[in-house]
Amino acid sequence: MPYDGTTSYVAGTRHGPDAIRKVSYNFEQYLPEHGYTLSEAKIHDLGNLEIPSLPEDVIAAVEEITAQIAADGKIPIVLGGEHSITLGSYRPYLSECFVVCDAHLDLREEFGDTLYNHACITRRISEAGGAKEIFIIGARSGTEEEYAFAENLNLYSADCVRERGITAILDEIVEKIAGRSVYLSIDADAIDCCLTPPVLAPPRNPLVLLILTSGT
Repeated sequence: MPYDGTTSYVAGTRHGPDAIRKVSYNFEQYLPEHGYTLSEAKIHDLGNLEIPSLPEDVIAAVEEITAQIAADGKIPIVLGGEHSITLGSYRPYLSECFVVCDAHLDLREEFGDTLYNHACITRRISEAGGAKEIFIIGARSGTEEEYAFAENLNLYSADCVRERGITAILDEIVEKIAGRSVYLSIDADAIDCCLTPPVLAPPRNPLVLLILTSGT
């Protein structure tokens, strides 16, 4: 989903999907820790979605293609692009738990004269009617109003992760979500900025989440 129409700092996330493909060609096929060869995985790349300009139209387009994939009994892995596309890929599932790794709360009511800005997307997820619980991992930035809203969510700030350790937090979350459907979203700004230098808004106090190995 090559879109960066609501980026507010550095543009260019539209190039993300192609950049991920380019790097992936150099992956080692065999994973000795799992005894598995990557080429055995039943993965199909649908290519890039043709993206409209308005964020609400982009979300609708993402929702349409994701719903088709879901109806076919397959699991979509959606590569952005910016975080605003997440609402479109979440709607066909309305998973009971929404787990997001993000340096920002993204709980604004609106930003940049739109309700569908990347800075509003977790707020929109909370209103979509599916998530009984939302887990935010690694946040270090938000407005006073956003932090007030987050009091009703499961917030593990970047400082909290440093203090408790990411393994303990992930173990706690896994226990809480057991038996329920889960949507996992990873915003690249939650990863150490040394590893993701071109992200939209790199974290000043980066959180390393390298042990997260799947999902987007």
